[in-house]
Amino acid sequence: LLKAVNVSKGLKEGGILIINSLKGPEHFIFDPKLQKIATVDATTIALEILGRPITNTILLGALIKALAPVELDSIIDAIEKHFPPKIAASNTKALHMAYENTAIITVGDYLAENKGADAAAATVEEMPAVAEEEEFLWTEIKPGCVITDPGNSKSHYTGSWKSFYPLLAKERCIQCGICWILCPDAAYTQDAEGFYISDLDYCKGCGICAQECPTGAISMLQEKEVEV
Repeated sequence: LLKAVNVSKGLKEGGILIINSLKGPEHFIFDPKLQKIATVDATTIALEILGRPITNTILLGALIKALAPVELDSIIDAIEKHFPPKIAASNTKALHMAYENTAIITVGDYLAENKGADAAAATVEEMPAVAEEEEFLWTEIKPGCVITDPGNSKSHYTGSWKSFYPLLAKERCIQCGICWILCPDAAYTQDAEGFYISDLDYCKGCGICAQECPTGAISMLQEKEVEV
């Protein structure tokens, strides 16, 4: 997602950034105005405890660890009131695990300790280039969908936020094209051999292709984290 969206845009001086990543927060020092950076491997925790890559509760645990806007027990009380007992128990467990495993650094202190105070400003990495979009005040937006740049989907790498990606076993594929027909992101294209291959820059990992493949030729694998 860091390659597709400027996630720190609009963040005030001294802001705090919380990232779902198995990497430590020191890997994401790309904006000099950040005060703190926190990371937690929310996807792995969600898969392990909840059985699906839904990271809302896990990131809430990281938020409490990084900011302490409310007490952890207050969130647990809300979870127990809102969800049935079995679901509440798993979400509470995920919340605790996230809280315990969230890593936090204070950016200025980290740079000064590891690179030297004089060199700190020069060590801040550049944010990956993201195309700037036209902005509107909410009072300027008319009801309905506002498209300021028609035909722009190719310039937005929506595949950067997926948790799983499709892998094709060509020996089982019958080249029926069901995956190509049903893909909601039009991420599939046909190669020279007649196989339909997903463009991972645009595939969001919904898994419809794997679910509907008549021969089971497509399997969904957990996405690997890449350098940014």
